Amino acid sequence: MPDRCKIVGRPRKVFLICDMKHYFWDGLKRFDSVVVAPSRTMAAMLGFGHREVSFLGESEPLDYVAWGEGNLKTPPAERGNVLMWHGGKWSLPPLLEMRPALERFAATRDVELHVVSGQDEAREEAWGELTVKFLPWSKKQLFASASRARLGFVPAKSSVRLSWLKPASRVRCLYALGVPAIGDLRAPDVVEFLGEFGGPLAGDARAWSRQLATMWDAPEALRDLAIAGHEAVRDRHSTVQTARQWLRYFSRFSG
Repeated sequence: MPDRCKIVGRPRKVFLICDMKHYFWDGLKRFDSVVVAPSRTMAAMLGFGHREVSFLGESEPLDYVAWGEGNLKTPPAERGNVLMWHGGKWSLPPLLEMRPALERFAATRDVELHVVSGQDEAREEAWGELTVKFLPWSKKQLFASASRARLGFVPAKSSVRLSWLKPASRVRCLYALGVPAIGDLRAPDVVEFLGEFGGPLAGDARAWSRQLATMWDAPEALRDLAIAGHEAVRDRHSTVQTARQWLRYFSRFSG
């Protein structure tokens, strides 16, 4: 990085952070300003460590949104019998903890769980009557599972550091792809996003079971929810909006 004295104009050192804030807390004041991407909650917390913090949220790619528009031409209840989950391996524990509830759910319904995660070889397990397919993550696989998905769900870990400060990106991604999804009541940014169109939330095992059953058995509600959520992503949470946010941010320092 060149010395500031060698840069024409009024250079600013900006720190863009998406995670692991605990590693960087002591160094925040070496920057002129901080930009937080994951969540408003994280931005508020970092405001205690720096006087100039901005929130420029994450967003969904335009090709996901475009693909989701095509997927919506088939109502979720007519696509297949897939219940969909996606995310990193570190996000798997809350899903695995739901196994008893998912087994009970599948005992009275024709359902197949797709777990799109990691890069391990595909494998299949039987959780009682529930067939669970563990599939390596790729955009192609994400689209393939979404094309058969009736419903998605994204439970979060039960801790402040691992839930409260996390983005709504995994829930938004499903809606971008035209998949109606249940979010976690313990993640503020998930609550904020789903609140834009009245999306379903759950916070404990009983609530997850209730929401899964209620949504799965309501074809019209699934259709309306998928459409409303996709519109919310398209209009307010795509990379177009992110680009506009960055332009507004940089314009503060021009002139």
